[in-house]
Parts: sequence; C-alpha cells; structure tokens
Amino acid sequence: MRTMNKVAIAASLLFASSAFGSTGYEKATIFSAKNAGLANATSGVVGGGDAIYINPAGLVNGPDRQFSFSLAPTSRENTGPTIAGSSTRERSERYLSPNLGITAKYKLDEQWHLGWGIYGIAGSVLDFGAQDFAGTGIPSYAALTLEPEVVSAIGIMEFSVAAGYKINDEWNVGIGWRASFVNAELAGYSALDASTLPPAGGLAAVKYEDLAGQNFSGLRLGTQYNGGNWGAGFVYRTRVDFKVEGDVSTQAQSFLGGSVIDLGTSDVEIENALPS
Repeated sequence: MRTMNKVAIAASLLFASSAFGSTGYEKATIFSAKNAGLANATSGVVGGGDAIYINPAGLVNGPDRQFSFSLAPTSRENTGPTIAGSSTRERSERYLSPNLGITAKYKLDEQWHLGWGIYGIAGSVLDFGAQDFAGTGIPSYAALTLEPEVVSAIGIMEFSVAAGYKINDEWNVGIGWRASFVNAELAGYSALDASTLPPAGGLAAVKYEDLAGQNFSGLRLGTQYNGGNWGAGFVYRTRVDFKVEGDVSTQAQSFLGGSVIDLGTSDVEIENALPS
C-alpha cells in the first residue's frame, strides 16, 4: 500500500509540475489603464505609482505624491478534453479575477523618489470539477466509480518597495525589492499499471491542497532615457524561486471496479520559479 501511494504521488507530480509551471498564468497586462492602452510599451515613459511594477526608474516622473487603487476585474472559463482517451470537451467553472493593485510614491528631493505597491502579478484558475470516467462509454473505464477532480488554481501576489534616482534631465535609474507570495491548489489523476495495482491496473486521483510559499529575494532594476519627444527604458526582473508546501491526498480504484482505496494524506513540497 505504501509503495502504491508513492507511485501514485510521483506520477501525479507530472500533472502538477505542468500545471504549476505553465507560462499562461502571468498577466499580459496589469491593472494600469494607461499601460494597457499603450500595449505595455511604457517602460520608457511610465511615471507615478505604476512605475513600481513597470520600471522603478519611472518613480522620478509624475506627481510629487500619489496614492492609487486600481481594479480591472476579468472573467474567464475554459473548454477542453479532460479525460484521457475521450474527445468530449468539458467546460470549466467561470471565475472572476479581481486583478487589483495599490501603489504609492513620494518625492524626497529633486533626485530621490520612493514608492511601494502591492498587486497581483500572476494567477490562473482552471476548475473542471469531478470527472465521470464511467460515463464516457470507454470500455476500460466502465467499472470506475472514482471521479477525480481536475483543478489548477494558482495566485501570486507581490509587495514591492522601490526607489528612483534622477541622474540628470535625461537619465533616471531605479531599483525595487520584491516580496512574492504564492498559493495554489491542484488536482488531477494518473493511470496505475498492473504492477502497481494488480491485477489489471487502475486510476489514482490526487489532490494537492493548502500549497503556499514565499520568496523575499526578488529585485527589479530599471533605467530610463528621456530624449524629448521620445523615451527609452530597460527593465530587468530577477528570477524568483518558490518552494510551496502543503498536503497531498490520494485515492485509487482498480479498472475492474470494487471499492475505492483511500491512500491517505501526506506532506508535499513542489518547487518552481517565476522566471527572470
């Protein structure tokens, strides 16, 4: 039983690492209306509190003091096949993402400007719910009563404190320290072969809950050049590695039917990164 538990968890990690590491969860545009309207091409001209996220060198621009709260709610749902071997397309639950941010800046003197912000940097929710394998009509699934959930819910919030420095009328530089917090819930399934679940193999349902982690080593570096009627900017964001910890529970059932086997709950760690 213990061996089967380990195999089921190891197999399901293939699903988890794929979902947790997908590149689709990082936001294409943030909450800033101006940034969205200019298709993100604002690293050379951004000013005020938005510079916390886009380019900390831009703190030098804009009003001397500013506090802003921005909200850009978005709603999404997905469709696609969720059961191996079935061409039926399932529809996920519809979720509303608040996509919010709070930023502020303060001018110390002609050269130094400070700012802080807290905002959602990345996130995705895919929840297809419980999957009815027996209802697909596939003969090998006919005896299954186990209905694994298919869920990938990830959220990353960031708190940043930054400073911008005006070198001269043309050049600004800036640096921001980033504290990142990730929460996730993942659920999926994996096939077990006959050597793991004799005599005919079966299905394992795996669910990861209460996954949470943080990283306090992130940096954002930037510079701006003001050419009068045009501007240019460069921003570099350092890689942020995460090690999230939580619980994983596993259930299994033979393809021949019978009772669902509860394999218990274990501690789990999953490592991933928000890339540079």
